[in-house]
Amino acid sequence: MDAAVKDGVDVLSLSLGGPSIPLDKDLIAIGAFGVMSKGILVVCAGGNSGPTPATLSNEAPWILTVGAGSVDRSYRATVRLGDGEAFDGESLTQDKRFSSKAYPLYYPQGTSYCDYFDGVNITGKVVVCDTETPLPPLNSIQAVQAAGGAGVVFINEADFGYTIVVEKYYNLPMSQVTATDGAKIMGYARVGSTAAAHTATILFNSSIVHVKPAPIVAAFSSRGPNAASPGVLKPDIMAPGLNILAAWPSMVPIDGTESYSYNVASGTSMAAPHVTGIVALVKKAHPDWSPSAVKSAIMTTSSTADNAGHPIMDEEHRKASFYSIGAGHVDAAKALDPGLVYDLDVGDYSAYICGLLGEPAMKTITGNSSLTCAAVGSIPEAQLNYPDANAGQLAEGSLRWVSEDHVVRSPIIADARVVPT
Repeated sequence: MDAAVKDGVDVLSLSLGGPSIPLDKDLIAIGAFGVMSKGILVVCAGGNSGPTPATLSNEAPWILTVGAGSVDRSYRATVRLGDGEAFDGESLTQDKRFSSKAYPLYYPQGTSYCDYFDGVNITGKVVVCDTETPLPPLNSIQAVQAAGGAGVVFINEADFGYTIVVEKYYNLPMSQVTATDGAKIMGYARVGSTAAAHTATILFNSSIVHVKPAPIVAAFSSRGPNAASPGVLKPDIMAPGLNILAAWPSMVPIDGTESYSYNVASGTSMAAPHVTGIVALVKKAHPDWSPSAVKSAIMTTSSTADNAGHPIMDEEHRKASFYSIGAGHVDAAKALDPGLVYDLDVGDYSAYICGLLGEPAMKTITGNSSLTCAAVGSIPEAQLNYPDANAGQLAEGSLRWVSEDHVVRSPIIADARVVPT
């Protein structure tokens, strides 16, 4: 990070992190403070340990912490059953040569993870398989292929809800479906008295765009509350991080075998660079703005609505909490002209650290052993001039400043209590 500053970078993007630890023990937080003091904003991935609460990485308020959401593109692979029902899944294996005829459908109850098929004939059948991971395991694909299966339907793990992660290229026609749809397909495969009642095919429709609703919070995106600093709401922002198509270094093989110039990958590590690019745009438009002003512009102009005009939803299609989306989904165009910005400097953050962790921690993070809390002051988290706030865990709302040209919104999570009078 010091070398990047010496190189003269305008913004620093870090797609890495670990479990929550105190800020004065967090090397990324300490390094980012030094970078911020030089006028450079650090953008970090929020972590991929969702949907479990309090699983964030990179929680310091001087870092722009990014969560991951979906985009309005689907790599559509529809499973059509013999009774006419159809379920939209996804797959990067878009095998247009796969016949649309009805194949026998088989659910191996004893080996539902499809890692072996000893004594079971699946030749020419579409096999339904469970998964314990977000991505279908390669050994299951290979087992179905080796046993002569015609195709495979993978059922997502229940915790991932409507999040379908597609990353790998497989040689076998396949579709990944949600746990809800998978349960219906599985039930259909188990019952019936005729062969026609147990058939299916997979229809490949390439890349479908303008899918609604989008964005949706990706199941894996780490959630607040902020364990390192409970009064500061994190993540700060959400950006595209699910099934992102991007350039890929050809010297890095996929699955340890094949190399590609492009790849599809998922994670907050994909979301953070999107925001980094927007930071660069804002810096270009406002070269004199501080890191906190740039961060404020991005947060206060974000959107909490999806492309259908409804509140952004989480992986279970429930209204997403601020602990998952932060201020909202990033909006590059609006960030260039926010109307109002929250500004903070090294002194403000130093006083905040004194209030949160005390003087020894402040000296460690700032790298200034001669600085004292008596000199910089000490403030509680709630007094930090931050674009969002967390004063509890029960009720969500926002503060809005409205002028003729701008609407500035700051999310708040507050303790919802009735105080007797």
